[in-house]
Formats: sequence, structure tokens, C-alpha cells
Amino acid sequence: MKIFLNIIIITILIFSIYSYAYTEEEDQGPNVSVTISPTRPLLDTVFTLTMFIDYPVAEEVNIITPMYPEALTVERFIKTPRMTDTGFQTIAEYRFYVNSGGRISLGPFEVTTPIGITVIGPFIFNIQNDAESNITTPRMFWEGAPAQMTAGERVSFTLNAAGWSLQQPPPGFFMPQVPRSVILSQSPITPADRTNGVLLRLTLIPLEAGDFVLPVRVLQYENTRFNIPALRIRITNSVR
Repeated sequence: MKIFLNIIIITILIFSIYSYAYTEEEDQGPNVSVTISPTRPLLDTVFTLTMFIDYPVAEEVNIITPMYPEALTVERFIKTPRMTDTGFQTIAEYRFYVNSGGRISLGPFEVTTPIGITVIGPFIFNIQNDAESNITTPRMFWEGAPAQMTAGERVSFTLNAAGWSLQQPPPGFFMPQVPRSVILSQSPITPADRTNGVLLRLTLIPLEAGDFVLPVRVLQYENTRFNIPALRIRITNSVR
């Protein structure tokens, strides 16, 4: 009798362990992988978001979609089964039209099946128009400018574009507005300067103490955008 009771208890324990493991697996939900094509959507174009769901019965897959941002319009939704080497999957494909630019957040999505729920997303996009995607923005920097100089001293320095030697506008294109109490003139640049990315050479003679400041500027020439950094030089009184 004691042996029989032990067998019953062990059987109940085994069944409980199996049931618990199965319940845990259900809570996890199916594996879901996602592809987005193209990976960098543009304004006034279409992109697709495709989910590959490791669950064989498409009719039993339900996708709870988020509130779509106003920048996106759903053109099509398809949910179909697909045969793979390991069995059937469910394919869910969303086709979106992009009608405005900027930063867009899409998701999260909840994929619900009889074995559980899988949450995917959100997906973040930075939408640009096609013209903006072709704009070059070289890294700009000032070279040769001191942190400090005295009034009446003369110094020359350059505005450079790192690793960029394509067709350039004339140096006068980059000439800043001249601050008060300084003499600021443009100096010639050589073909070798241009090859090395030099865009502008300036000669500065401050006339009194203070701060010489050139503010941040953004200039565009054809499909190149120049983000010119600020420049600050501390001017001290000359030593008599």
C-alpha cells in the first residue's frame, strides 16, 4: 500500500512539473522576427514591415496594432501561412505610405496566439525627403586660430572641411560679417589649399581688448551643407 501511494505521489509531481513547464512556454509567445524594406524610408515613398511568426495556423494569429502616427498611412495588410524547412510560419506584412517627415515612432505590436503573446517594437524612423538624403555635410573646423591674442597683433587662420575637396564655392561665399573693433580681411588660398579642404583664409587684427566672436552659421551650396562652428578668441590689451 505504501509503495502504491508513493507511485501516485511521484506521478502527480511529474504531471505538475510538466504542466508548469508547458504553461511557462505558453506565456512566452511565438518567436517573431521583423524586416523593414527599405531600411531608411523617405518622404512620399512606401515601405513594408514584415513579421515572420513561428506559428503555423495563420487564422489563429491576431496582431494588436498601435495607434498609427499621422505621418503614416496603411496601404495594405496581408496575413498568410508560409512553408519553411522546419514547417509552417505565419507572415504578416504591412505596407505604409510616408506622408510627412521627421522622427516617427511605430509600435509596439502585440502578436497573440494560443501559445501566448509576443510584443515587438517600437520602431523609430527619421524620415527625410529624397533631396535631403542626397545632401553632403562635411565636418567643418577652424585651424590656426589662437585662444588668446593681444590688441594690435596680426594672426591668420583658416576654415577647413575635413576630408572634402569637391567642387567648392568661391572663398567669398564663406566670408563672415566683420565684428566691430577689428580688422578682418580675406587672404588668398592656393590650389593646394583647396585640395586639402581649406575653404577660407582670414587675417585678423583686433584693435581693442575684449572677445572676438564669429557665431555659428549654416550655408548651403548646391547639394552641400556647411555647418560652420563658432569661433571665439580672447583679446587682451597690448603690453606697452
